Amino acid sequence: MALHLTSSIRGRDAILPQGHERREFHVRARVSMTSGAWPEGLVCLAGTAATWVGAHRSRMARSQRSRRSNGKTSEVFQPFWEGFAVQPSWHERALDVAEVPGAGRGWVARRQVQKGELLLSIPRVAAIEVDMDEDMEGWEAELALNVLRRLDRLGPAADPRLRQKHELQALWQDYAKTFPEAPAGAAFWPQDAIITLGWPATVEQLLAYSQQIQESAQWVSGNGNVPRDAACWAVSAVITRSFAVDDEVRAMIPLADIFNHEPRSASSDVHEVAWSLEGDRFEVHAPQTVMPGEEVRICYGEESAAELLAVHGMVLPKNEADYLEVFESVEDLVAAVESICGAPRRDRLARLEAD
Repeated sequence: MALHLTSSIRGRDAILPQGHERREFHVRARVSMTSGAWPEGLVCLAGTAATWVGAHRSRMARSQRSRRSNGKTSEVFQPFWEGFAVQPSWHERALDVAEVPGAGRGWVARRQVQKGELLLSIPRVAAIEVDMDEDMEGWEAELALNVLRRLDRLGPAADPRLRQKHELQALWQDYAKTFPEAPAGAAFWPQDAIITLGWPATVEQLLAYSQQIQESAQWVSGNGNVPRDAACWAVSAVITRSFAVDDEVRAMIPLADIFNHEPRSASSDVHEVAWSLEGDRFEVHAPQTVMPGEEVRICYGEESAAELLAVHGMVLPKNEADYLEVFESVEDLVAAVESICGAPRRDRLARLEAD
């Protein structure tokens, strides 16, 4: 295992409950998982997560098997492609939906796909979205409630003003049947299961995020007059299947949510999901060249193993976003450098501040 200090000092990406902020800074060390042994805590995280995720996916696979056996997987999605007016046309598409070993459904290239090629163009009217405010907090609950409104699943005692009729409502109701029937993310696990992970920093983050998600589900349950399970399903759907587009909106974009995750460095210049030039469609572009039969993946964002586990219920064997905290402040870093190089601490602090 090799540790690589990042060249920049960035705010900690801990997952926190709504209304809380963390301003302390941490120097991150990238962990190369391509050789050597994982730290004991990360081994615990990966092993325990794999056990829980495997159990969740097995249950979901059994619940969905009857649907998958009714016809070829891609043909199941043709009515959605055409009904949501996705471009290019179904017969000109570059992608097929397929079952990907170890990853569930995914988009696979029908032919060679070039980097930057337009794969999907979905009308904005087909999406379910919320505007993003400056702090981007609380969107999970608001978007989850909008999903239940679009699906006409609000309870009888819900505010009548929330009820919504939409031209694509019936299509969305059918499309939602392709979603997993139960949340897989660790944010929905029992507290004792999260504690079992054993890695203190990870447990702290997961417990905090779980609290935030449970509060969101409680809000959705109350305002939508739906059972808690239905609220958790809706919140899970939006945190696993929605996209932030230019930090302007958070949107559930049909068919775009079938892409699986491809970890990528934060320095990547590829933005797979973006507005069309006219601003009336969401577009998905290929992040790299893909050969026929290979899966086309997009990056969900720079998410650590803990974040992926919390939201998606998965841990990847290689993930550039994984890190170990080596120093908790710039001062600690300078003190360590001083002890190695013998340079006066205040001189090095002055240089950092000047930069």
